[in-house]
Amino acid sequence: MKPSEQPPVSKHYFRLKGESAEEFVYELATKTFLVDWCYRNPKWEDGKEICDLLVAFDDVLIIWQIKDLKLHEGQYKIGKFQKNLRQLVGAQRNILNRQTAILLSNPRRGQEALNPRTISETYLVSAIVGSEANATPISASVNGQVIHFLTRESVELVLNELDTIRDFLDYLRSKEKLSRSGASIMVVGGEKQLLGAYLMSARNFSNYERGEHVLLPGIWEKCVGAREYADRKERNAVSYYWDNLINIAHSSGVPHYEIVARELARPNRLERRTLSKAFLDGKKRAAEWVGDPQSYRRTVILNGVTYCFLYSEDSSPNREQRFSELQVMSFVARGIYKDNPNVVGIATEKRQDDPPTYDFCFMPLPEWTADHQKRMDSIQARTGMLKDLKYGWTVEKEYTTLEKEPLDSEAESLGSGER
Repeated sequence: MKPSEQPPVSKHYFRLKGESAEEFVYELATKTFLVDWCYRNPKWEDGKEICDLLVAFDDVLIIWQIKDLKLHEGQYKIGKFQKNLRQLVGAQRNILNRQTAILLSNPRRGQEALNPRTISETYLVSAIVGSEANATPISASVNGQVIHFLTRESVELVLNELDTIRDFLDYLRSKEKLSRSGASIMVVGGEKQLLGAYLMSARNFSNYERGEHVLLPGIWEKCVGAREYADRKERNAVSYYWDNLINIAHSSGVPHYEIVARELARPNRLERRTLSKAFLDGKKRAAEWVGDPQSYRRTVILNGVTYCFLYSEDSSPNREQRFSELQVMSFVARGIYKDNPNVVGIATEKRQDDPPTYDFCFMPLPEWTADHQKRMDSIQARTGMLKDLKYGWTVEKEYTTLEKEPLDSEAESLGSGER
């Protein structure tokens, strides 16, 4: 997608067949996590493969081993199955015990280094994407490390349903917490029954962490058949506007684009819905805005991060000036919302009809000093930037028609527009 293209606000369910098991998983993973954080068949210096797929985002690694196993009397051969587990545990051990950087190759950025000492969380996933066995475990513990099992059906289902890095990691964390809780749980009908229970319980397994539980077929069907589920899917459509902004940031070609794109990728699906609605509403208001300054500015506070949205006149002759204004706005917003050390900025045009262009910035300022405050005061005295704000508080519920509020998830945001 070219940076000037208008991103759509919808997305299709990914049904990929892939020429091989690894290609099938890799394509789904890159659709969910984006190619910048997926490394297919990474290798050590001697050419030996580390794992089939490595997902690296911040200080988190997801290590995948992918096999297309044949069935023997309705089951996978135990030796092949266990080999996959040994390879996963071995890959994790070798990565974390390494004292020097690991060289990885990214399709966009070429060769780069991963420092194992910066990794604080690792997750192991064994994907068996051949024929479906009569029964496949959900997870297992090897030397205290939980290994997640996914079949071809559950890989496709989970990566489509939990299609942000945050949503997927939260699911893995919840599964591991359940595994370590000591609860006895039997799942009949595969991973989708567990996923259904997770989605119907405010995205956690706290109801299952004590005693003995049996999850029977029908939970997933009940989940997707509920009117609340269909309502959530419909309301999530706008959230994919944010996904396309991430892709535009990737394709912008500006220096350090990966850092900006990573910040844009942090929000989960519900938060992306909130941000997309705020951004698009701001653009609508900007098109109607007549006043001084000509630019329209909006800030949104969500999950401890300040987002700055700048809508300007036609940017074609003044792109550099617009980007400079976005940086200044982000700095001033950092001083207004002093509890939020990170500011993400997005600038575009006011107009609604022509394909827009976008500028992005990320401003991390861990500490707000007296000198910063002095500079901010000077900017506001000279320009009046963000001095005349009208505030509004919004709560975006995941299931807006759900009657039982305790089962609902929500994202709260504080928004302001310049008047």
